Order: sequence, then C-alpha cells, then structure tokens
Amino acid sequence: MRTGRPYPKDWERKFRVMSKLHERKLTITDLVRDLHAHQGHLSEVIWGVRRSPVMEERIAKYFGMTREELFPKPKRVARPESEAAA
Repeated sequence: MRTGRPYPKDWERKFRVMSKLHERKLTITDLVRDLHAHQGHLSEVIWGVRRSPVMEERIAKYFGMTREELFPKPKRVARPESEAAA
C-alpha cells in the first residue's frame, strides 16, 4: 500500500503563485478568502501535491492568467540510457 502524497512538492509552482501574490501585496490568506476556498486544499493545489484542474483554473483566473501559464506541465527529465536499458 502506498502512503504519503500522491505527487511530490513542486517548488516552482509554489514560487510562481507566491510571486503573483507578492506583486499584488497579498497573502495566501487573502487568496483563500477571495476564492472562498479551504486553506489546506488551496495549499495542496499550489504545492502540486493535489491536482485540481478546477481550482488551478480559479487561481489562474484570479491573477488574470490561463491555467497553462500559471501551472505549466512539468518537463519530463530523460533518464540516462544506462538506466533506461536496465
């Protein structure tokens, strides 16, 4: 049985959202209040440990962006050929 987060924390996602909040002189609490969201759920979506296309869309729209602009899909890192063959 698997335990822990479904996805690892994504520091780049978190940084992008925090940068947008900083530009507007807002806090996570302001974002929670304005989106009428639960802080724990919102935090998990921002960190990327929980994927929620609906919430990602709401957050991006709040900043006047598209979901793809604020939350681009992570680039896959190619494994070295020596590992891929194993």
